Amino acid sequence: MVAALNGYALGGGCELAMACHFRVMVSTEKAKIGCPEVNLGIIPGWGGTQRMPRLIGKTRALDMLVFGKRILAPEALDIGLITKVSQPGELMKDAKDLAHRLAKQAPLAVKAILESVTKGLETSIDEGLKVEGKNLDMVSSSKDAIEGITAFLEKREAQFKGE
Repeated sequence: MVAALNGYALGGGCELAMACHFRVMVSTEKAKIGCPEVNLGIIPGWGGTQRMPRLIGKTRALDMLVFGKRILAPEALDIGLITKVSQPGELMKDAKDLAHRLAKQAPLAVKAILESVTKGLETSIDEGLKVEGKNLDMVSSSKDAIEGITAFLEKREAQFKGE
């Protein structure tokens, strides 16, 4: 999933964006991202305390969450909270370009990567490596793998079908 952030992504908006795989944010003074719930005497309740540290690390996440920081796109990119900074007027084009690039990737391999990363972050490295190995075995025998290797050898763009 690709989130296109064109204004304030605070609290639940930030949490929803963090649930996406990729986040593109416009670079203006009116676009800020953060979880400032602490300023209301509450905490993020839609996964913010869990997703933010996984995205930007514990120290940066605590700094943002405990102090209720709201940051602009360049800083969000620097710390890994967003994927790309977009210029005003270019946000939807940039988000759609990212989605189109993603759609050209091998669907089975993308799914396997997402599962491997997600499950790997929830367990030990040994268990994560087992998940990765299982997924590698699954995609290695796919028609997409044959197409990808053949396209590479033939110096052409692969045409993946999710098979």
